[in-house]
Amino acid sequence: MWSAPGTSDWTSSSEYGSYAHASRARSGVSSRTVRPNWIDHRWAASARSRVRRQTWWIRRSNFGYSIRALGPGQEDESDRRARALKRLAELNDEPGGDEFLARMGPLGDWIVDWAFGDVHTRPGLPARERELIIVAVLTALGSSDPQVRAHIRALRAIDVPWSEIEETILQTTPYAGIPRAVNAMKVLREEQEADR
Repeated sequence: MWSAPGTSDWTSSSEYGSYAHASRARSGVSSRTVRPNWIDHRWAASARSRVRRQTWWIRRSNFGYSIRALGPGQEDESDRRARALKRLAELNDEPGGDEFLARMGPLGDWIVDWAFGDVHTRPGLPARERELIIVAVLTALGSSDPQVRAHIRALRAIDVPWSEIEETILQTTPYAGIPRAVNAMKVLREEQEADR
């Protein structure tokens, strides 16, 4: 309970050197009865080491998942780049084309090999659905106008109608927000005007 300064229950921290000491003095706990901090830390470090020793195989195996989880028909590592280039050709070399990827350096290689060689070529979804999902995600992320433009061009390269691209952007509005959907719609309109 707080008491006004000048009364017998009030203790200032300046008398004791710190707030912690003043707090102990008020509660009647002596600093001599408090266990030293290093004991707690030593026990916690020992427990952490024990857990680490017991679970090393889980950390080693990434819980059975890999960032490069390949699908059926993707077992051959040597054709990774070939799969990526085939998918890029199907999408009319969007996003960016060869000069963009060359300018990106190692990042361009990662984009081609991983995003297009491993992820885009997994079975289960055709290119049309993949690209519509990508446009929806980029719209939701916001500040991705160049990428939205590239993937809209990729959608047009595989003959997806303007109306489906527009509907994809409209479907993101309640979840991503109106400003982000407006930005993506502006990009779509610019692409439509350029296509005429």
